[in-house]
Amino acid sequence: LNTCAVRVLLLAEMQSVAMLGRLCRATARSAPRVAASTKINKISSQTSTRSVGLAASAALWRPIQTRQYSATAQTASTASDAASELPVKVETISKTLPEDQITQQSMLVPLTDLVAIPDSFAVVQIGGKQFKITKDDQIMVEKLELPVQSKLILDKVLLFGTKSVTAIGQPLLTNVKVLAEVEEQALASKVLIFKKKRRHGYKRFRGHRQPYTLLRIVDVMSRRD
Repeated sequence: LNTCAVRVLLLAEMQSVAMLGRLCRATARSAPRVAASTKINKISSQTSTRSVGLAASAALWRPIQTRQYSATAQTASTASDAASELPVKVETISKTLPEDQITQQSMLVPLTDLVAIPDSFAVVQIGGKQFKITKDDQIMVEKLELPVQSKLILDKVLLFGTKSVTAIGQPLLTNVKVLAEVEEQALASKVLIFKKKRRHGYKRFRGHRQPYTLLRIVDVMSRRD
C-alpha cells in the first residue's frame, strides 16, 4: 500500500509540473503579441503627436516667412546704402581682365594709388595655393627670399568681398591688392622619413624641416577712382 501511495503522489506531481510548463509556454507566446500591440499603440500616438506638431509649426511658419521677406527687402536697401559708403566705386573694384590679356605691366599699381577698404576680405593666390584673408591675419606660405619686416603687395586676388559687395575675378581682380608684411622666416616641424627593404639590409632614416615664411596681412586695398 505504501508503494502504491508513493506512485500516486509522484504521478500527481509530474502532472502538476507538466501543467505548469504548459502555462509558462502559453504566457511566453502571448507576451510578444501584447508587446507588439503596445508598440503599435505607441507609434500611432507618436504619429498623431507629430502631425499635430507639424500642423502647429506650419501655422506658425506663415507669419515668420512674411517677416523674412520684409527683412530681405530691408537688407537689400541697406546693402545699397553700404555700397555707397565704400571709399571706391564698385565698378573699380570689380574690374577684371581675361587671362590672355593679363601682363605684368597691367597688374602693377603704385602703392600711392591704393586706398584701404575696411571690413573686407579677399582670396589671394600665393605659390599655387589659395588663402582667404582679412586684415591682421597671419598665413604660412612657401619660403620667400625677403628680409623680416619688409612689405610686399599680393596682386593675384581671385575674390573680394565686404558686407555689401562681392566681386569675383575672371580670373583676377586687377584693381584689388593685398598689402602684407614678412613677420618671420622659420622652419616647420620635423617630418621623419623611414625606408626599409626586407632581406637586403637596407634602412634609411631621415628628417626634414620645410622652410616657410610667415606673412601678416596689413590691409586689403583697391585702386582709387
